[in-house]
Amino acid sequence: MAEMEGRSMPKALMATVKRFSGQRKRVRLTLSSGSTTVEPNGLLRVRLPSNSLVDLGSFCVNGTLATDANHRVYGTHTLIRRLGFVAGGLNINYANQQWGLLAHSCNVAGNALAFDEGNCVASMNPLDFQTNGDVVALNYFPNSPLQAGVCDTGLIGDCEVDIAFAGAEASIADNGTTPAGTWSLSGIKAYIDVIELEDDSYRKGVAAMLQGGRTYEKTMPLATAVIQDATGSNNFNVSTGSLDKVVVVPKDANYLTRVKSGAAEAYNRYLNGIASAASKLYVQIGSQSFPQYGFGDTFKELADITRYAEGGASTYNYNKLFLTKDSGALKFDADAFVTENAIASIQVGAFHPEHGKEHGIDLSSGNSVVRVETDTLPANSKLLMAALHTSRLIAKAGQVVAFKA
Repeated sequence: MAEMEGRSMPKALMATVKRFSGQRKRVRLTLSSGSTTVEPNGLLRVRLPSNSLVDLGSFCVNGTLATDANHRVYGTHTLIRRLGFVAGGLNINYANQQWGLLAHSCNVAGNALAFDEGNCVASMNPLDFQTNGDVVALNYFPNSPLQAGVCDTGLIGDCEVDIAFAGAEASIADNGTTPAGTWSLSGIKAYIDVIELEDDSYRKGVAAMLQGGRTYEKTMPLATAVIQDATGSNNFNVSTGSLDKVVVVPKDANYLTRVKSGAAEAYNRYLNGIASAASKLYVQIGSQSFPQYGFGDTFKELADITRYAEGGASTYNYNKLFLTKDSGALKFDADAFVTENAIASIQVGAFHPEHGKEHGIDLSSGNSVVRVETDTLPANSKLLMAALHTSRLIAKAGQVVAFKA
């Protein structure tokens, strides 16, 4: 009997397990950058509540979009060039200066059309891209600190979201319209959800943990991204303890030169990935090749690799890799993967990334070079190359904060 009682859960602890409640409050945030209007290449800084439990995934910016006549925005995330985060004085994710283009590629490779239809205010639906006078939301933040879940700013100190915007190229002209002018967001407001717990047991428990020498850690999926001229053998450096995937997107040589949208494309040259049927690529990390055999026979072989890397074994339509248009109407066509949505997402970690866990390759010591080998790309192609990795924000007692990429 004594042994059984020793294995029983104390009633007080049982009560704690059964009830861990509180309330969620939507709060408006302070724009520490001051102005409620942003234009191309502008900055927006938003201060998060101090000493609070904040749900980073609920962060949202709203504003009124202004564009020239017959110009639109193809997803508000494409307005963003860099998405930085300041935590306890540490700058996080500032090195990724291609965040918006990578976010678009990850959306095409990993989200179904229904995902975009369910987020029209963010201008993600290809049948309802937002234009002049529309109220829009910035709320899609893949591969960023805003995917770290619920975070305690009482432990990691003052936090800010720091957004650097793209140039005029993010405003895209309709088919038949000459690209011109610019874009802006006005009347900007930012919001986040704050969680208030019913009692102070969480605070007491965390304080005791930190005073005992342990740490408070939050994982976040980030990316190191660069754009280079395609030379046949390109490389970039990545220092991380958990490399999960490598994403490679061949870009048109003049992708930054503004052109009108076509009648037979879902997006635009600025956002598209463009290859040819004979194009090939693979990734090298150290002495290992991904895929192991190197070059495949055709670029379309990479469609299955990308589908599995982004959606696992699901049979549902979880991507837009084959999305295109025919005389303005959306349709799916296998060739669109090559001509418009040439996105190769290659998983290198053993398992699909899972929130709170590190499953990837450790490149924190030794050779941190990721090499991308290509063949038969269109002339003068550019390459968007990105390493997707799991990073950690670490706090110790007294708001001593560290970051491990």
